[in-house]
Amino acid sequence: MIPSGIRFLIDGGHQAPSPDNSQPWCFTWDGEALTLSYKSDGPVAAVFGDDSHGEKLTMGAVIENIVQLADAAGMDGNWDFEQAGRRYLRFTPARSSEEIEGDRQHAVFTRHTNRFTFSPDPISAKTVAGLETLEEQGCRAAVIDSPPEVSQLADWIRRASAMRFRNRRLHEWFGQTLRFTPAEVDRGDGLDVATIELPPGGTGLLKLIMDWRRMERLNRIGMYRLLSGIESQAIKKSPALIAIMGPPDASLAAGRLMERTWLEAERQGLAAQPFYVLPDQLVRLREGDLPADLSEEGRQLQRDFAAVYGEQAFPHMLFRVG
Repeated sequence: MIPSGIRFLIDGGHQAPSPDNSQPWCFTWDGEALTLSYKSDGPVAAVFGDDSHGEKLTMGAVIENIVQLADAAGMDGNWDFEQAGRRYLRFTPARSSEEIEGDRQHAVFTRHTNRFTFSPDPISAKTVAGLETLEEQGCRAAVIDSPPEVSQLADWIRRASAMRFRNRRLHEWFGQTLRFTPAEVDRGDGLDVATIELPPGGTGLLKLIMDWRRMERLNRIGMYRLLSGIESQAIKKSPALIAIMGPPDASLAAGRLMERTWLEAERQGLAAQPFYVLPDQLVRLREGDLPADLSEEGRQLQRDFAAVYGEQAFPHMLFRVG
């Protein structure tokens, strides 16, 4: 039987964000310690793979949730954060947690993604300053609210998105994550299409392009340009972005900071939507995982980003906030 305090941590861990709600984690309680591991089966493994950047971001977010909840509930113990194979965390509580219920109103349980239009009102200087104090092991949260810089990042996201829509493996993965009906949504995974702000006829368009053979034909007349343009418009219209910046090899720490920043942004009354497409394409370029016909576009995108932010600054995650 799992003690109530450990169940509280597990439930909070399940609230972490993951690539298109794929939830690639596994919790184990052996009577003494709680272990967090990567679940390597399922479609997410085929796209992101073991020990990938996306996996480590996700596991970092899960760890952050568990640490915050344990601290809030007064659960002391031994923390082992050393990665061992697919294991990312082992927590051994110092005392029995059978009577600990925990606060289910904690921000971990209310964090969510908002994919709709944000108010154009600027974010207060006090909020910006508070968010920019957040850091984790060499990673930092950078608030970008000048219109030219927001526009520049929106254009990079547009270019990265255009690459993704021409990558068969990523496109088919995206199609597998979409949930159109209440019954599909009730499965508890994937991306509920009703939570996306689509133009008129947008749902039908998504269904139309899910077949790669059809998408490939449509791309010949510029469909990828249309779709990537729609995606980048949400960025351009937002009052600010938050970039989780850090060394390229600091993805686990970046995941912890990503979740901490997201929670703090919502505490400050901000809505947030993550955009992973730019870091994803840059990671795939670095790992040689881009199709040959997209590699030069990826290299140019990397050069353009490095020219502004430096060779050692990597955008582990981007959020639009407002």
